[in-house]
Amino acid sequence: VGLAFALYGMNQASERARNAQAIADVLGDMIVGSNPYEMKGDQPVTVEMMLDQMHATAKERLQDQPEVLLQILKHLSQAYFTHSRMRSAVDVGKEAHSVAMQLYGENHLETAYIADHLGGMLTTSFPDSAREESHYYLNSSYRAYADLLGDEHHATLVTLIYLGKWNRQYSEAEEAEKIYNKVLTICRKHAGDTAYDNTRAFLLHTLIRSHRDSKDYPETMRLAEELHALRRRMHGPNHPNTLNAKYDVGRAYWWNGQLDRATAVLIEVLKTQSDRLGPDHLDVAETHQALAGVEIASLHFKDAIAHAESAYHIFKSNNPKGEDTILGLISLIGVVTTAGQSVGAEGLQMELLQHFRDELANLRTSPDSIEQTFRNLIQISFTYFDACGSGDPVSQTMLQLLVPALREHGRQTELEEFEPLLTK
Repeated sequence: VGLAFALYGMNQASERARNAQAIADVLGDMIVGSNPYEMKGDQPVTVEMMLDQMHATAKERLQDQPEVLLQILKHLSQAYFTHSRMRSAVDVGKEAHSVAMQLYGENHLETAYIADHLGGMLTTSFPDSAREESHYYLNSSYRAYADLLGDEHHATLVTLIYLGKWNRQYSEAEEAEKIYNKVLTICRKHAGDTAYDNTRAFLLHTLIRSHRDSKDYPETMRLAEELHALRRRMHGPNHPNTLNAKYDVGRAYWWNGQLDRATAVLIEVLKTQSDRLGPDHLDVAETHQALAGVEIASLHFKDAIAHAESAYHIFKSNNPKGEDTILGLISLIGVVTTAGQSVGAEGLQMELLQHFRDELANLRTSPDSIEQTFRNLIQISFTYFDACGSGDPVSQTMLQLLVPALREHGRQTELEEFEPLLTK
């Protein structure tokens, strides 16, 4: 018996060593691949290129070690997601799910975790083309979690929230409401347990966005106040999560026309954020932007411009070409134009058009990111149209650039939406 146990231990140690060596080999290849002379002559090597290299190497070398391959594919999918390579994130996630199914079957926590991740990505990034597929993954994950962990486990409830979001997205509002009420009831029953409090906070945040989008502002305000009270109890008054919840309360007051209360709350948030996070933190920029909206509604144009400028400069200092920077620039243009200073907006508008052209160029230089690029272009366009109208000269220039690109890539649905906005 002792010899059998010793042999078993040796085999286990050998297997762990083999897996460790496989991981070392894949990582080693990735590090060597980061040398520009190995991959692209003297050109810079991007993170995306390194991820692609790691993916190819893992698939080539780890077919006989599926447990190791699964972990690498799982983390690669998440890395692609972080870098907005949504198609790659989904494709690699499906590869990971396939390996997990072969190893463990559907009713396993590893498989359920990957399915949950896949369902969330598909629902968010490909809502038009992946309706049934996203529901399959989310439902599969929920069934496994419920069976393995129980109906009321917090992991099961988080997947149930995603199923609620799926139902709401596809106009099944009544079913979504039933799901959300079930989750809230369970979480309130376990109040004081950190895992359930966090799940409740996640759901409240989801509901705040949902009711805001449907313009149910009184319910948005009630939910925001509930979330703030919960975060304050969990973390204290000055924690970033509590400040974010308080920020939502300020915005909810704004949407409900309570401008003085909104200003007072948001100024408190801004001061605490600046003191604790630093004046150039992105959360500070978001609060400046909200205050600009409140001040415009209050007809305090000078203060509105000051806040919008502060937000834009913080976004720009953090990421000059980032999405937040572009949207912050549009917000600033809208505020300046609304304040009647159209001359001051001209330079900003030219800057925005350059961002738009740079984004269009990604259609040629980053073919794997075409979906994300079009989402960015459409978001920029609609955000600017909302601020300045689709008949504005800058809007028309955007349309003149965007419509041919939509036509070239065969995006008929968006083309039918944008082409009629072009003035003849």
